[in-house]
Amino acid sequence: SSEALQALKPEELAALEAVFRRRGARIRVIYYVRHILDHAVARFSQNAKTGRVAAFRPALRTLDGFVRAYESQTHRFLADFAQVLGPGRLTVRLFEHDRDALVARFLDAVGPGFAATLPGTE
Repeated sequence: SSEALQALKPEELAALEAVFRRRGARIRVIYYVRHILDHAVARFSQNAKTGRVAAFRPALRTLDGFVRAYESQTHRFLADFAQVLGPGRLTVRLFEHDRDALVARFLDAVGPGFAATLPGTE
């Protein structure tokens, strides 16, 4: 879950990575991002459902205003993960690109050709 991952501080991720490393495993994160417009609309919708939109400054209280001003913070979270995990252990994929064959494309991100070894993922 991205919410669970994004809540981790770099030092918490490093501690989790150390637990896996001590057991002979290495963490590899495959992180799916949404198109920024979809993400902005979802964020606005969540804020509208919880009533937080009323507390926004007037220019951000409409979907159009919110979307125009929206700035994703995903790059900061991903930079922290990349720094902790090191080279080659963080893969970022666009959900919309993989949506129609999500399982197979996810597995191929784990290892090229990996999905072909499993039944029902073609």
